[in-house]
Amino acid sequence: MSGDNSKNNPDQEAPAASSSRVEETAGLLTAGLDSITPAIAQRLAATAAQLAELIDMINNVARESAREAEKDTRKLGLIALLRELQDPQVQESLKFILALSRHLPDLLETL
Repeated sequence: MSGDNSKNNPDQEAPAASSSRVEETAGLLTAGLDSITPAIAQRLAATAAQLAELIDMINNVARESAREAEKDTRKLGLIALLRELQDPQVQESLKFILALSRHLPDLLETL
């Protein structure tokens, strides 16, 4: 009864398969990194910096908006909402949100 238990214990084969995947992934990453030219690296760095700046701007706007909303003690009913629609900034924001909502289904299909 002291036979080979590897058939009964699938965990014994997992490290070898896992190690193989890690080596394969490392090889792909190395090949990818080796093929990056200085110009590509510079463009990637510039894009990453722009993306970080955009995320920071969105974060700041979201925090400021949250503070403004917290200070606003008005009770918003239909009349107040209709009054807000006269604000050009509200108009532009709503147009953006509506356009974005029209494109979201297409975006979600690609995920």
